[in-house]
Amino acid sequence: MSLTSNLHRKELEALYRVSEILSRSLDFGQTVRKVLEALEEEAELTRGMVSVLDPESGDLVVHAVHGSDIQENDPVRYQPGEGILGLLLEDKRAIALPIAGKDPRFLNRLGIYDRRLPFIAAPINVGGSLKGVLAVQPDAPDDGMLAERAHFVEMVANLIGRSVRLSLDVEQEKKSIAEERDSLRRTVRHQFGFDNIVGHSPVMRRVFDQIRMVAKWNTTVLIRGETGTGKELIANAIHYNSPRSRGPYVRLNCASLPENLLESELFGHEKGAFTGAVGARKGRFEMADGGTLFLDEIGEISPAFQAKLLRVLQEGEFERVGGGRSLKVDVRVIAATHRNLEAAVDAGDFREDLYYRLNVMPIALPPLRERPEDIPE
Repeated sequence: MSLTSNLHRKELEALYRVSEILSRSLDFGQTVRKVLEALEEEAELTRGMVSVLDPESGDLVVHAVHGSDIQENDPVRYQPGEGILGLLLEDKRAIALPIAGKDPRFLNRLGIYDRRLPFIAAPINVGGSLKGVLAVQPDAPDDGMLAERAHFVEMVANLIGRSVRLSLDVEQEKKSIAEERDSLRRTVRHQFGFDNIVGHSPVMRRVFDQIRMVAKWNTTVLIRGETGTGKELIANAIHYNSPRSRGPYVRLNCASLPENLLESELFGHEKGAFTGAVGARKGRFEMADGGTLFLDEIGEISPAFQAKLLRVLQEGEFERVGGGRSLKVDVRVIAATHRNLEAAVDAGDFREDLYYRLNVMPIALPPLRERPEDIPE
């Protein structure tokens, strides 16, 4: 096999591996280190280095060196026109030196290059603008194929540039989404804040103090009050002013579903668990993992279902309907009811152990007729 054919074969294999590496991850630092490793293993291009443009100073800053750690506190820099790398900032064209040490512009600040061997540096362009430099050194003296190798290094630099551009686009998109998310959170927090709950009477001010206090904790909350007193508003305010506000907030009215559907709705089900279960489905507890689950009208659930709910509150785990695998979740439960649970416990309609598990932090909402000073609002 001729020297040219052998070189082409190695370069094709190296390009394939580099393209695979660049397609697997958007982590620029990790990706370029693997690219430099592939260039040495597949194309015999050693001492690979990637420098990136510092947008503030305009300098090239050494970002990654194959087989060597970069000092982040004092990185090596090249100003425009300074050394071979600095020259690329001005000329923006690949440079290939047959013998690196014979060119007075070759600085070798890292001290890793063999001055007797060739040296190749190619610009990394993103959207037509130079964003960095890829530099490598063939591991043998010039064999007359330096121009061919320089062209190959340019192709690799172009691939890196495309990866950088995609990474920048993704980062910009993530930043836009994060800004929109934070804006929505501020809007929701304001919408469900304490200012939107009507009431300045002494009894309501005490309720607000309770809400501010329990919002900081992770305890179960039981909101008591007649229908129409604003129990859901209180639950909203607790979640959106708690450390879990970044997590999901899931609601369920327990009185709106029959027991068989309530179990599936809360715990989810596996495929084939019952007629119509054509696929596995998450329940509300899984959906609320890391956040808050608001269970309205908790006093309406049956004694049989109360036992299942008690296990989740005690152990933080459950099984989907039709499943045998225990699932563990981290969920804060806020419950609400208009019923007299104490009377229900005495009558045997509500489990006493579940009552105490729910009633860790009770909040009682008085009806409007008991606070006439709030009526004008």
